[in-house]
Amino acid sequence: MVRYGKKIAIQQIVCSCFWFVGLWIGFTSCGGMSDITEDLGEGYFYLGTGPTSNCIYFSNESDYRNPHTIDRIVIYPAMKIYRFNDKHILIVQHPNKKSVQIDLAFHSPYSETEVDSVLQNDAFFKKMFSNEINYWIIDKKDRQTHGPFYEEEYFAAGLQMNIEKEFLRSVLTD
Repeated sequence: MVRYGKKIAIQQIVCSCFWFVGLWIGFTSCGGMSDITEDLGEGYFYLGTGPTSNCIYFSNESDYRNPHTIDRIVIYPAMKIYRFNDKHILIVQHPNKKSVQIDLAFHSPYSETEVDSVLQNDAFFKKMFSNEINYWIIDKKDRQTHGPFYEEEYFAAGLQMNIEKEFLRSVLTD
């Protein structure tokens, strides 16, 4: 009888361990539970789901925490730095083709087979992937996205748009 009692105790410990591990995996891997969402104003939001999977999107709906309310992705992954104020969003981007493929397949009318063709042939994506680092300026009031720029182009465009020098430099210092 002692053996029977030890066998049950060991089984209970093993089952408890499996239950705990399963619960931990469930909490840490559930889609959306580790997402970071930040309201950037005027319908623009930052969504970060990992170090190379983050974007800025536009949404007309107030429930921005639901990924199905993404109307359009404005800046694709991967963003290194972003800053915003009441008028503009400034971004430094290191384009990540794999993350862009995933976002484009999920948040666009293109099928998975069409995405590769779009990335290779569309002038916007060709320009975006031609630079290792891109700089972007979003005018929130006019809903205009300017870029991708090289650093010098970014600074000149920002000054032409009457953006303060200190604010423009804020993405260059990190």
